[in-house]
Amino acid sequence: MNTRNFPERRKFKRFKVARPAFVEWAVDPVGTGQILDISRDGLSFRYMPKGEKPKKLFQLKIYSSRNEFSIENIPVKTIFDLPMPFAFTVTSTTTRLRGVQFTALNPSQLSQLEHFIKNYAQQEQRV
Repeated sequence: MNTRNFPERRKFKRFKVARPAFVEWAVDPVGTGQILDISRDGLSFRYMPKGEKPKKLFQLKIYSSRNEFSIENIPVKTIFDLPMPFAFTVTSTTTRLRGVQFTALNPSQLSQLEHFIKNYAQQEQRV
């Protein structure tokens, strides 16, 4: 979804996550966020900042809500980190939207990512 009126530059189709899935990264305290959409190239997630925000380059863990699935140590690079519009948040606490690009995925991680997209995501409908 291109909500910022910029030309689409993604190489791969973006998919909405149809079943609850999350990311986790190591900061103090551990940070977590809910995945909104994903592609072979990256993902976006919403999170509420607590303590230290993730750095520009960091590693994520992707996991399903029932821990049926997880991928660890995924290297990512931050593309954007913005306050989320109020209409999309469930509390008055500042919620942020972060987009990350995957960097240097190994073949196993790429295979697991493709499995995740196939089983936990649906193709986003363009209007």
